Amino acid sequence: MNLINFPFTPKKLPFFYGWFIVMCSVLGMVVSIPGQTIGFSAFTHHVVLALHIDDGFLSDAYALGTIISGFSIPLAGKFYDRFGARVMAVLASIGLGLVLLVLSRLENIAKLLNYNSTYLFVLLTLLCFLLRYFGQGSITLVSRNITMKWFSLYRGRVSAISGVFVSLLFSAGPLFFNFLIKHSSWSLAWQYMGFAIGIGFTLFALVFFRDNPTECGLAVDGLDESLAAETIVKDNSFDLSVVKETQVFWLFTLTFAMMSLYITGFTFHIASIFTIAGRGNIQAFGTFLPATIISILVNLSVGWVSDRLELTFLLMIMLGAMALSLSGAIVLETRWGYWSVIIGNGIAGGLFGLLTQVTWPRFFGTKHLGAISAKMMMFLVMGSAMGPPLYARSKLWMNSYNLASLTCLSCVLVLLVWAFFVPIPDVSRSASKK
Repeated sequence: MNLINFPFTPKKLPFFYGWFIVMCSVLGMVVSIPGQTIGFSAFTHHVVLALHIDDGFLSDAYALGTIISGFSIPLAGKFYDRFGARVMAVLASIGLGLVLLVLSRLENIAKLLNYNSTYLFVLLTLLCFLLRYFGQGSITLVSRNITMKWFSLYRGRVSAISGVFVSLLFSAGPLFFNFLIKHSSWSLAWQYMGFAIGIGFTLFALVFFRDNPTECGLAVDGLDESLAAETIVKDNSFDLSVVKETQVFWLFTLTFAMMSLYITGFTFHIASIFTIAGRGNIQAFGTFLPATIISILVNLSVGWVSDRLELTFLLMIMLGAMALSLSGAIVLETRWGYWSVIIGNGIAGGLFGLLTQVTWPRFFGTKHLGAISAKMMMFLVMGSAMGPPLYARSKLWMNSYNLASLTCLSCVLVLLVWAFFVPIPDVSRSASKK
């Protein structure tokens, strides 16, 4: 029996199955929210109280677990390239579901350990590693890459469409988690999500996920096979060992990592940052909605035409937006600084969502997409782990977060200058296929 066509055959459907894959991608990104910082942050206060620990204790365990997961993500990329999106999504959702169920019993486990700080730290580090590995790592890896194999001519448009829904649902995630916690408890909220993901999404992925159109007897973009052969450039897939030798890979990867570092660090300490600037929590958390709206508009408009634009040009705009936001963060007490943070984060966030999807298949093909994107995600995760401690140390040493923002701004400006000189890989030449 051909398991690819179980329990139904995508080729026999009256529409191109790639468009349904786009929905699968969006749903996968939503499922990853419990493993993202934005999802975990809704539970941190409750965990601290339940385990009788302080914020620093949990933050250190979370950071260490995140760093370990970053080093482990390349293994997920190799697994993805070998076994495909369907197998990867099923195993990752089972893993994430089980981790959430264990997290829901943290208080009971802590009692069994007599609240021993050493054992608790090891336990929290392990759980944070698994949470980040399956949530931020594996499921996100699958969800970002799966549509890129189903589309070639319309990758930018597809990324723009999915980006709108992902942005809206991500912004609603914390509100939904707070609703669950308020109307049940933090432990029950994690249980509900554990069962929903571990059973519900696992079954969904098993039934509906497909790795690529070729294995289903279809052509990319839903074109007629003869037309596809004439229209689409041959996919010269570069091996990871070749990719790592190119400047453009490191330029984009380090930019994404820098964005992750800054946004995670700034968001993690946003209440304190705004307090020091003489602004309240309402203004602090009020930046998210307008920034999200700008991000959606940028993602949708630029994504629609990105298939005809030079990606390094878009990266320069993203770096410029990051520089604008960081400059605004340094003078946040001013009206200019406040709006610079919102506008800069909105533009950079919209381009980040687009470029992390379309860059690697355009430059390096799709055969080794899992390994290449996983290598990038390793640095992205490492950046997210370093952000909060960097901003915390800045506050500790200078009683201000400006040192951290200036450090990030300096790195961004170096990357921006580099972007003017980096050579673009020749995708038309033969690529290594080790």
